[in-house]
Amino acid sequence: MNADECPFIEGDRVDHQLFGMGTVCGTPVAMVGPDTGSADGVRDAGWCVPVRWDDTTRTAEAVMHHVLTKVSSPDAHSFSHWDRQWQSLLHTWLAARRVVEEICATFRPVPAEGTLMNAQAAEQEAFEAMRRFWGAEKDGGHS
Repeated sequence: MNADECPFIEGDRVDHQLFGMGTVCGTPVAMVGPDTGSADGVRDAGWCVPVRWDDTTRTAEAVMHHVLTKVSSPDAHSFSHWDRQWQSLLHTWLAARRVVEEICATFRPVPAEGTLMNAQAAEQEAFEAMRRFWGAEKDGGHS
């Protein structure tokens, strides 16, 4: 099976007839079943989708994709949306960190007045943006 064929991605809100609402909490896994009529003896059987149910008493951790319905919500963003924002923050911080490391790589020549302080301030600002993102994640702001 091709990963592009799965109708669900991590972060999608879904509905199940018995279990109710939930959120896809991982990568769906392609399943295969026996098929005596094919050359390799297997057939595509669908996708096993990991779901975190809103009803915490539900114990099923994964269900087949054909029993789920994707729920569209204008204010719900998928995992990939938030991951793209995180990656941008991470790359900004890493770039600022590299500048500080380059300045400190040797003691000669001595950096110009304020160069290291400015680089450290830019790194700190980028790190604080990451901390704000983590805080929003912890408070449930990225659901």
